[in-house]
Amino acid sequence: MTKLQWSDLASQLIIGTYTRDTNSSGIYHLDQSGNLSCAAETDNPSYLAIHPNGQVLYCVNETSDYSDAVEQSLTGAVSAFQLSDLGSSGFFLDLINQQPSMGADPCHLSIHSSGNYLVTSNYSGGTFASFALESNGFIESFQSLTSHTGSGPNKDRQFSAHVHSSLLSESNQQVFIADLGADRVMRYDLDEQGAIGIHSQQIVSKSGSGPRYLAKNDTHLFVLNELDNTLVSYDLDTLSEQQNLSVVGPTETENLAAHLAFSADFRYLYLTNRGLDSVSVYEVEPHLKCIQTLTTGGEHPRHFSLFNNDQSLVVANQHSNNLVVFERDSATGKLSETELEISVPAPSCVLPL
Repeated sequence: MTKLQWSDLASQLIIGTYTRDTNSSGIYHLDQSGNLSCAAETDNPSYLAIHPNGQVLYCVNETSDYSDAVEQSLTGAVSAFQLSDLGSSGFFLDLINQQPSMGADPCHLSIHSSGNYLVTSNYSGGTFASFALESNGFIESFQSLTSHTGSGPNKDRQFSAHVHSSLLSESNQQVFIADLGADRVMRYDLDEQGAIGIHSQQIVSKSGSGPRYLAKNDTHLFVLNELDNTLVSYDLDTLSEQQNLSVVGPTETENLAAHLAFSADFRYLYLTNRGLDSVSVYEVEPHLKCIQTLTTGGEHPRHFSLFNNDQSLVVANQHSNNLVVFERDSATGKLSETELEISVPAPSCVLPL
């Protein structure tokens, strides 16, 4: 176990949480001295994203009762905050504005590299929406809204469509949408303002698989399926299946696959499992291969981020209320345990600043 110190890390961390029925107040900040503070009080900021200019933070407010919504509509919200680092005097987030997310329980958002728009995924609403962004980070009213229909064999989780995440394809103005409820991954065209067109292609996933999270490189799309715990690769052009792997070995432990992300060099994929409470490392070339699995040092690892120039990985363990840091070997992609751990109430997303 490496005796890494918080001061050894090049990045501060910003942490999204669940606030309802927990001890959390909103979005938290962790500085390089290991000091934790609440940077903004806001309702269920379960997923975060930072504007390409590094000055604005966005979160979804994963609720279905946003108070400024149209009467009788079920929707959460998306919020914009100005990042304010006051040095030794502290760090906080100033609310710029909020907008209805145009669907219940938004759980994910993506920001285009231009900084001109973002896309929210509304889990319970079965919808996704795009929003134009002003230069100061202000979220304008929604540009377009798309509703999904469909269901799957898992009646507890797939009674209806559940849009879980989006992945923007920067080079050709497209967006991939993972629908856990309908067992589909859809590819839609976008214009330069982020307006969503009709879908151009789709992946019909295995019945009951539950597509949750997406990642891609120049040649392949990778889909992490939550309900059947598989990682599937597809040809990026044709969307034909190339490889299908179980991300868990033989086990009687109930498991839900969670988060998926590439290393910066695209040589390795990382994913977490809730139930087994593990993080796994996959070599990508010449074909997908699991090369390491470690326990995450907590329960229900919902999200993680690579940071510190890809030398570290931090996991948000939601149910055990802690963040755990691993060191990463850039040559092998493998992780090693450290002594860095900190208590955070109900963490669901963690990003480097």
